[in-house]
Amino acid sequence: MRLRPIITEADLSLVLDVIRCNQSLERALYVALRIERSTEYPISSIDDLKPAFNYAERFPLGEGSLRPQDLATIFPDAAFPIESRDELITQLIMAFERERMAPIKSLAEQQESSEVFFDAVQDGKKD
Repeated sequence: MRLRPIITEADLSLVLDVIRCNQSLERALYVALRIERSTEYPISSIDDLKPAFNYAERFPLGEGSLRPQDLATIFPDAAFPIESRDELITQLIMAFERERMAPIKSLAEQQESSEVFFDAVQDGKKD
């Protein structure tokens, strides 16, 4: 069993500062709050999330914004059902981390293909 430190109301300011340091955590917190205010568990599909959002609205998230229609990209079909708050938070953080890391993945793929090309050119020069 993993022990957790005791966090009290007096620590709330610190907790919020820590969350603000990670955009994915901050976004997950904001979206989870919106979802929990109008949705009950289990959440069986993306349709269960619609009451949490006004579909004409763009809501700010960190330096960007999110349209409620974008929820389908955040929650793939494999994310459902979401049985609990823990699962919701996990799904949100994973989604926002995937989004945050997408440029790094793209750069790595470009670099990998450049290295393969460079190796092929080098191999050709050796012959």
